[in-house]
Amino acid sequence: MGNKKATICYRVYITTTIDRPEYRDASYNPTTPGKRVTHIVTRATAAGAVATYEEILRGEGDFLSEYVSAVEVVRVADDETLHTYRVRVERTEADLVIRLARRTPMLHNLATILRAKGANFTAMSV
Repeated sequence: MGNKKATICYRVYITTTIDRPEYRDASYNPTTPGKRVTHIVTRATAAGAVATYEEILRGEGDFLSEYVSAVEVVRVADDETLHTYRVRVERTEADLVIRLARRTPMLHNLATILRAKGANFTAMSV
């Protein structure tokens, strides 16, 4: 038997690029275009972490003012070591999902509402 360490949690590292700050709400701090911000979402289960990862890849974190430019999932072992669980995916505005969300904000808002009601766009082709 191997000595695999027990899992404490899963972390989703999300990097957002703010490239159109003029479209951000006034409650946000002013910033320059191109600023990248990384935040971490912690999930107790692999399924929860993978669900967040897949939501990001579908474009659910993209807005007119900013988009998610990278996402990855790591498993945190009980000895606090980090292990890649889902590889880092770099995204650019050239990605179709980001282009659609940014060029058609009303369509993006409609898609967000439909997703909340259970619509699944992953099986559709554009």
